[in-house]
Amino acid sequence: MLFDLMPMQPEVLGFSNRWYPYAVQTATAVGMAAAPAHLRHAVAMAFTRLLAHQDFANVLPGLIAEPKRSSLVLDRLKNLS
Repeated sequence: MLFDLMPMQPEVLGFSNRWYPYAVQTATAVGMAAAPAHLRHAVAMAFTRLLAHQDFANVLPGLIAEPKRSSLVLDRLKNLS
C-alpha cells in the first residue's frame, strides 16, 4: 500500500502543481473503521514500522504544515498502528 500525501499550501514544499487544488476539492474522506479488515491491518502494520523508525519523530515536524501539531499527528498515527 502506498500513501501519497501532498500539502495543500504551496509554501510547505516550495512548489505546487495545478492538480493539487482539484485533488483536494474532489477528495472523498473514508474512515478507517469502514475499511475492510485486511486494509486496516495493512495500514496498522505500515504505521507501526514507520513509528518504530528512530528518526521519524524527529523529522515529523518538518513534514507537516503546522509543526506545532506534530504531537497530535503522532498520536493519531499511534492510534492507527
